Amino acid sequence: MEQTARSNIIDNRRLKFFDRWCLSSGNKSVRRGREVVVLVDEQLNQDRFLHVYNREVLADQQIVLPLRLFSDTNHHNIYTDSIRISILRSKCDLVVDTFSNAMLPGVAASYIHHPLLAKVARGRALQRRDRIYYSPYRSYLNFRKADIKKRLILANSKFTAAAIKNETDVDPHLLYPSVSNDFFNCIEEKLEKQRNDTVTAVSRICSQKKLEEIPHIAKATRKEISFKVVGLLESTEALYSLIRLAKKLGVYNRIKIMTNVKREQLRNILLNSKVFLHTKENEHFGISIVEAMTSGCIPVVHNSGGPKEFVPYSQRFNSVDEAAQMVEKAIDEWSNAEARKISDSAKRFSEKAFSEHFLDIFNSHFQSAKN
Repeated sequence: MEQTARSNIIDNRRLKFFDRWCLSSGNKSVRRGREVVVLVDEQLNQDRFLHVYNREVLADQQIVLPLRLFSDTNHHNIYTDSIRISILRSKCDLVVDTFSNAMLPGVAASYIHHPLLAKVARGRALQRRDRIYYSPYRSYLNFRKADIKKRLILANSKFTAAAIKNETDVDPHLLYPSVSNDFFNCIEEKLEKQRNDTVTAVSRICSQKKLEEIPHIAKATRKEISFKVVGLLESTEALYSLIRLAKKLGVYNRIKIMTNVKREQLRNILLNSKVFLHTKENEHFGISIVEAMTSGCIPVVHNSGGPKEFVPYSQRFNSVDEAAQMVEKAIDEWSNAEARKISDSAKRFSEKAFSEHFLDIFNSHFQSAKN
């Protein structure tokens, strides 16, 4: 039965993609005649996608299903997602899951950004709840190992691949995420313009991103260097905590916090910054880092996780003092030539490269299964 389904995918050219990763206009080459079906909680708001991502979602069919059968945990509701996938299986020959970060029944291919169980909270108060809540999923992983190993599993970094291997004993394919074309469309003169001594951090404003390190780093750098923190506001508590800390350390006048900015405004901020600062530890990839690199910013990141795979060692810090030293050095060494060099180095993460690599892996895997 499984073999027949996969053969139908190759012959009928119908495919389901789960989010904007594969629905974007830049990935038309991935579609190649395939019909795209999207299951959503509410009707797609194309105006919002245009506002945030400067593109529409390409979907041939929408299934609107506001399904919420279980109370949320601190992560995606995998049991509701499983029901969604069973519905999609009735509409599609193949389901590619790029959202749940889990190995769910009925999925033929999964793109994992961070393995689900590795992200479950470790706090003592949550441990018992999570152990009970995820026990059916853990049992499924144990009993369906052979089936899971037949799937196409993709990881967004070597760091993530190692975590997947540890959780499921599967060796996934490496597929780095892509940066939107609008970041690569910087004309030469924009990379040639002079910039301020500005350090920018792009992140969701929440406690998990360790943004509290930024005021400490700012305090350890010379006063002429300014900082910007740009991102979606997820936690007002984290925002006010960051503001209080900046005031306490006497650097509030050097740190500008900007929430929910438009995509075009973000690009302009990066094009006027010399350094990009990323403070989170063990980031599984860090797409904002690559977006900043395409804009000619020198990255200064924590020495852990996926960023180690594309940011040089001399730009990866282990402490606040190291970060401050690297920021000052990057500010002093930034030049138009360096900006072009950094931007060129990020081209391997283009949408075109992503689509071609995905198709190579996809076709190889499912053609082998068919044969």
